[in-house]
Formats: sequence, structure tokens, C-alpha cells
Amino acid sequence: WVSVSSDLYEDAKRDLSDLGLDGYAVDHCHNLGKLPYGDLESRYGMGIMFCTYQTLIAKNREGGTRLDQLIDWCGGEDFDGLILLDECHKAKTIELDAEGNPKTSGNDEKAKSSKSAI
Repeated sequence: WVSVSSDLYEDAKRDLSDLGLDGYAVDHCHNLGKLPYGDLESRYGMGIMFCTYQTLIAKNREGGTRLDQLIDWCGGEDFDGLILLDECHKAKTIELDAEGNPKTSGNDEKAKSSKSAI
């Protein structure tokens, strides 16, 4: 579940509860931005991983990225699940250089283009 602000994490859990998934929301909905870098699968298993668009480009000092961490948690190419892009119309346009580092970030005309995607 990717959204604009980490403040929406509690709203996401509430939305799940509104769908009758109270216990699941409490036990299996995790905020990636609050978790340590490294292996998530052994500790968090299946569930819902919430993060922000900005979290997706975050790196730790060793160069590990949150996106790579999320891909590993999802099972890589064997992923069989759903990716929810919440509030994507408000997401910033992020351009990456050849090494995957953010070059620019901002709300410009590219953000309005249908070619902008994550």
C-alpha cells in the first residue's frame, strides 16, 4: 500500500477495519518506514506493507534501498499479490540517475503527464 504520507497509515488500517478486517489490520499491516533495513520476511511474513512514495527511494548508509527491501519481501519475480497506489495523483515526480539516486523531486508539469509513472 503506497501512499503520499505516513500519516495515512492509520487511515489505511481503519479502511481495512471498515472492510471487516479488524484483526488482520492490527496484526498484519506494517509501516515500512518504521521498520529496520534488512530481511523483513522472517519477521513480518504475509500481510500488508504500507509505505510512502518517498520511502520507496530511501537508502541506508550501506546502499540498501527500501524499494529492494520491499521487492524482496514481496517475493521478487514470484510476487502474487496486489500493489495499491493510494493518492497517486498527489505523488511527486521522481527522476533517478543511472545509480538509482533521486535527481529531482517536485510537482512540475511532468507530474501531470500520463507518461509519469512509478
